[in-house]
Amino acid sequence: MSCSENNTTKGAVIVARHGERIDYVLRDSERNWIPTAPRPWDPPLTSRGRMQGRKLGTYLSKLLTEKGLGPVAAVYSSPMVRCCQTAAEAVIGLTGGEGVGGDSSLKVKVEPGLVESLNEDWYRSWCLADSNGTWGGRHPSKSRAKDDEDIDPRAKLPAHSLVWGPHEIADFLSDEMSSSQLEESDDTKEIHAPFVKNDHLAALIDVDTVETDAIYNLQEKPYKYDMFESPESLQDRMEVVTQSLSEKYPNQTVLLLSHGGPVTHVYKRLTGNNQQGMATYTSFSIYRPNTDGDKWEALVSNESCHVKDIESADHNSSFI
Repeated sequence: MSCSENNTTKGAVIVARHGERIDYVLRDSERNWIPTAPRPWDPPLTSRGRMQGRKLGTYLSKLLTEKGLGPVAAVYSSPMVRCCQTAAEAVIGLTGGEGVGGDSSLKVKVEPGLVESLNEDWYRSWCLADSNGTWGGRHPSKSRAKDDEDIDPRAKLPAHSLVWGPHEIADFLSDEMSSSQLEESDDTKEIHAPFVKNDHLAALIDVDTVETDAIYNLQEKPYKYDMFESPESLQDRMEVVTQSLSEKYPNQTVLLLSHGGPVTHVYKRLTGNNQQGMATYTSFSIYRPNTDGDKWEALVSNESCHVKDIESADHNSSFI
């Protein structure tokens, strides 16, 4: 859909994917982030990914006005760090920089129902001895019997134990070294843009959100390695989160940050259409419920024009 196409309406839900992630960038330069990462399933953004998040917010603030939609009233994110970083950068873009000091009234609420696809391909991307972030593992045809010999034991823990709450996320963002230190070597160093320190991003995480505020209770689910989430279950939880937040904020606009798989699956479930295509970094769709049926209308579908001028190491084969 055109970046400038007009379509006046009221409340809406925006569902976006996170920005560029560090493990894919290192993988594509023949380095592997996974073996030395303390949380190999939860890579942060690169500096380019943070820029993408900021541009997402800036672009949305203009697009919503063009389409007759109200400003974003609430921001919800997957508990994965890359989504929370993207969401916090988007808040800064949405508020015209107000969030730089961490004093924006718009905060990022952490919602477990927006978490990554908890399927076999996701686990294999990080839990095997030779994993490098590749979706499904570096050798998808490798026997499952061999997997059991070298699997990271944390993959066999309940999935909810791998997920941080808002306080832990804010603490991580306060302590994390800069993205440029993580991603750039001396001979390939490239400065993309100045950014606020991560502790300012940390101040944009709503740490007052309590566990009982969550729409989706991940602790009740049995997911772990060998007990994977099905595509139907993924679509169910994404639909529940989207519908619940639409009802919680009637006639208002809500922004949700999630992952490639969930973003693609919620489009299929809400619209009944399988033709959206792959969700690239910070691409987004804007939905509103139809008044004459159970399906939703996509006012904007899989839009990414706001980051067309930023080269990225994104790949269609990478589905998270």
